[in-house]
Amino acid sequence: MRIGMLEIHDFCLEFFPSTKSTTFLVESCGVADIMTSCMGGRNRRVAMEMVKTKRSFQELEQELLNGQKLQGALTALELHQFLDAHGVDNIKRKKKYPLFENVWKICFEGMEPERLTDNL
Repeated sequence: MRIGMLEIHDFCLEFFPSTKSTTFLVESCGVADIMTSCMGGRNRRVAMEMVKTKRSFQELEQELLNGQKLQGALTALELHQFLDAHGVDNIKRKKKYPLFENVWKICFEGMEPERLTDNL
């Protein structure tokens, strides 16, 4: 959770410089949302099943969520596309946003979920 929060913080300050650094800790919704998403909810539920069953998030999303979509996978895709559009190369991405990059690779490139914490 800490690494994710730091990457979100750094991303916002890099690309949206008017963002106030205090927002991330003073405003409870940012921290609360991260904690809630990591400890429960559909993203965690599907991620656990991905690890257990070795099935894709798309299959599990369809089977387990009754028409709902995962926010995490969509966010990973949009973030990856945003970084591409802003010329952030793979070297910088791996150095500055390794968790973002690993989540994207798990969702869209078939990286083993057990490797989530590689290079963090």
